[in-house]
Amino acid sequence: LGETIGKEVRVHCLSILDQKFQTDSQLLAQSKDALSKVLARRDLGFHQVPMRDELWQEISRVAGQIADDVVDMVVVGIGGSSLGPKALYEVFESPTQKRKIYFCDNVDRVEFDRTLARLRDLEKTIWVFTSKSGSTIETLVAADFAHQVYLENKKTLKAIVVTEKRKNPLFDWAQEKSFSILEVPQELIAEFL
Repeated sequence: LGETIGKEVRVHCLSILDQKFQTDSQLLAQSKDALSKVLARRDLGFHQVPMRDELWQEISRVAGQIADDVVDMVVVGIGGSSLGPKALYEVFESPTQKRKIYFCDNVDRVEFDRTLARLRDLEKTIWVFTSKSGSTIETLVAADFAHQVYLENKKTLKAIVVTEKRKNPLFDWAQEKSFSILEVPQELIAEFL
C-alpha cells in the first residue's frame, strides 16, 4: 500500500507540475529536476512516509471512526504543521464539498473566535492539534482555548493529536483525554508536516 501511494504521490506531483507550468517548458524542466533531487535525498524522511503502511492504516482507522459524525474540522498548528495541510486542502478543495476545514495557525483570540463562529455544530466538529515536538506553545494554548469553549458550552471536545509518539506535553494531554494520536515519525523534519 505505502509503495503504491508513494508512486501515486510522485505521479500526481509531476502531473500538477505539468498543469501549472505547461506554458513554460524551461520552468517545468527545472521544477521536475528539483522534485527528483529532493526525492533522491535519503537524509530527508518526508518522502519515505508514504511507504509506512502502519501510518496509513492508523489514519484510515481514525478517519473511519469519525467519518459520519463530522461536518467541520479545525486544524491547529504553527508553521509546517498548518501550512502543509492548508496547501493540500486548497489544492484539492471542491466547491461541492460538504465538510469544511478551518486552520488556526496563531493564538490570536479574535481570529480563534471568528473560526468558532463559522463552525456549524460544536458536537460535529473534530479538532486536529498538530505539533511534531508536542511542545509548541501556540498549539498547546489553542488546545486549551478549545477545551475551555467546550466546557463552557457543556459539550465534549472531539480531537485528534498529531505528534511524535513519545512523552511530550501534547502527547500526554491526548493520552489523558483519550484522544486518538497519529504519529509524526521522529525522522521527519518539522518543515514537511
